[in-house]
Amino acid sequence: MGGDSIKKLFEKLYLRLFFLLSILISVGVIAYVLFISQLFRDYVISDIERYHQNRAEQAIDNLEVVLQNLNTFGWVVYFDPDIRAWLNLISPDVERNALYTYYASMRTRRMISAEPLISHACLINSNMQQVLSLRTGLIPFDINADDEVYAAISGDSSFHTVSRFEYNNRSYITMIFSSTQAASRRGSQLVLFIDVNDLHYHLLHSEGQSTVIKDADGNIMVGTLDDNKSRILIEYREQGIGESYITSDSNIVNTVPMRSQPWTVYFITPIDELMMQADTMNNIMLIAAVLMLIIQITIIFWSSRRTYRPFNLLAAKVRSKMQKDNIMPDHLVIEEGFNRLENSLQSMEAVVAQHDELMKSDTFRSWITTGCLNPVEHGYIKRTSTLLDYNNIIMVIIRISAYPADVSQKLFREISSILIECLGDISCETVDLGTDFLVAMIGCDNEAQRNKILKSISVTDKKLNLQAKLRHVIAVSDCLKKDADMKAVCEHVYELTTLKFLQGSEKIYTEDDYTEYLSQIHPLTEYNAMQQLIESIKLGHVDDVSPNLAKLTGWLLTLPYKECRFQLVSSIYLLLKTFNKLAHLECFDDILEFVDTFETVNDLIEWLEQELIDITVAFADKDSVRRKEEMLTRVVTYMEENLSNPMLSTEEIASYVSLSPGYLRQIYKDVYGVSISEQILASRIKEVKNLLVTTDKTMTEIAELTGFQTKSHFFTAFKKNTGVTPSGYRKMK
Repeated sequence: MGGDSIKKLFEKLYLRLFFLLSILISVGVIAYVLFISQLFRDYVISDIERYHQNRAEQAIDNLEVVLQNLNTFGWVVYFDPDIRAWLNLISPDVERNALYTYYASMRTRRMISAEPLISHACLINSNMQQVLSLRTGLIPFDINADDEVYAAISGDSSFHTVSRFEYNNRSYITMIFSSTQAASRRGSQLVLFIDVNDLHYHLLHSEGQSTVIKDADGNIMVGTLDDNKSRILIEYREQGIGESYITSDSNIVNTVPMRSQPWTVYFITPIDELMMQADTMNNIMLIAAVLMLIIQITIIFWSSRRTYRPFNLLAAKVRSKMQKDNIMPDHLVIEEGFNRLENSLQSMEAVVAQHDELMKSDTFRSWITTGCLNPVEHGYIKRTSTLLDYNNIIMVIIRISAYPADVSQKLFREISSILIECLGDISCETVDLGTDFLVAMIGCDNEAQRNKILKSISVTDKKLNLQAKLRHVIAVSDCLKKDADMKAVCEHVYELTTLKFLQGSEKIYTEDDYTEYLSQIHPLTEYNAMQQLIESIKLGHVDDVSPNLAKLTGWLLTLPYKECRFQLVSSIYLLLKTFNKLAHLECFDDILEFVDTFETVNDLIEWLEQELIDITVAFADKDSVRRKEEMLTRVVTYMEENLSNPMLSTEEIASYVSLSPGYLRQIYKDVYGVSISEQILASRIKEVKNLLVTTDKTMTEIAELTGFQTKSHFFTAFKKNTGVTPSGYRKMK
């Protein structure tokens, strides 16, 4: 029973998570706390070692300074005139020697009193075999009577010696100053006695710290060693590495070598209290970590139960719905339930999306094939797309040169996704008309946005080359009004894609390329002949067709075959397109195939001549007045739409309607009674008056909007036509 209860208990997800997280967090926290505790202890030890080493070095620096000062002081005393006079005595004159002794004794006593560390001093005259002691006065140099003093000062040493000396149960450091070696018994000496205890107390004493100075032979110079200190130093010599070492019984040993003497200073400091404090801090950290762990485990239990218990209940409900056994874990039961739900939703969404996509695609296809939208289609597109929210529309056609028929829809879907991705947040709708090209309709508000769209289409072109590896060509229209005839636009943009066949350039074709192509498809020397031929056909002059065609095609006979063939195809396409006679020759491929059916160029020219004569006769049969009115209506419309263009001229308008400038001037003046330039100026003055009355624009802005090149020309022309200045006219109105 107990085992079954535990097993049933662990079937609950939140309890399994609780125990797992508790174990993981406990192990992590304990490891972390132990690591931090050891890190803290190491830091404390390092800080203690660094602190005591700095103190030791500072004490040694002070000791070095004091010894240097004492050394300097000793030489000053040694070379004092009164003292040197006594040291150099060799005469047995008692009275005279007594005077020198008095002065030397007083001088030495006075100078020694200035140094508190010097407890005693004596002068030794080797010549007189006398010692002048500050304690006992003048005494003979008797080795037997004072052999310890003699031993202290008579060793084989240099002119200046520092050593330890024991006398009358007192320890001294003697500093012997001599100009000769003492062992020779010649010359004189000054001996300064420094009490070791005073030196230790004033310079090396610190509360709780013991200091021992040893020379190079291990002899103690300053301080004393008891059994404990000896044991500590023995452990340091056996285990210590470096300048500081902490012994097993919590004593830190710092060693500093002296620079002026071959001595080593040992500082022994008990740090058991500091280590006890560090251990106490470690214990506090451990207790805090345990408390934190308990709090975390409590929070984990509450959180896991609150968060994951509903999943247990959900899994039980799903299990009952799906009739699953209890062996399957809860998360797998929930996952399978969600998978089934997701599959159902995806099926529903696919059906709805397919239906919406079909309706949307059919609506745009109808717009392109019929050229306009009915109210129902307009409302549907308004609801399902943001395309109609833009001011203008740009049409893009991507024509595929070759692809397998069974994968056309897949290719067009891939092309659509690439184009939409490159356009970003700009609205774009693509339509597959079931042919060899894809139509895209893109929203555009202004010229700047059109430039951005062109850049995005250029990126699309590169991706199609790299990713899809398609042989394709892209053509882009100008900005179109939303009520434009989309069928005619689509046919025209498709024709732009055929420029790749003629020019062979890997580029995105626009209206500018088409205009440039029309001006370059024939040699410059034959341009006027083409214009004259078109003009004679439009005017119905049958007799002029053959001579003008002969001028146009005469030079073809001198060209190589390929270039002659290309020029013929281009000329035929331009002529038939100008007069809308491409019914049986729908594209360049058809024209190429048709040209290849003729055996000679002359046969082709004869056929073309007859076609153009038939077109001319048809033009001649029409009412000439009606033709002129239609042509002039186009002229007036073009003029009104381009008033803001300062370069608007008769020559530009004549090029637009495919007439010579002289003939256009003649028929315009015959119908309206004024010249084109006069009409342009009158229309601009009229627009200026309207802008002056209906807007608050500045004179400079109005001049730019109405096509005046300079402000002075604007003022002069307006005043000449109205009698007042523009500002005066605005005030009058």
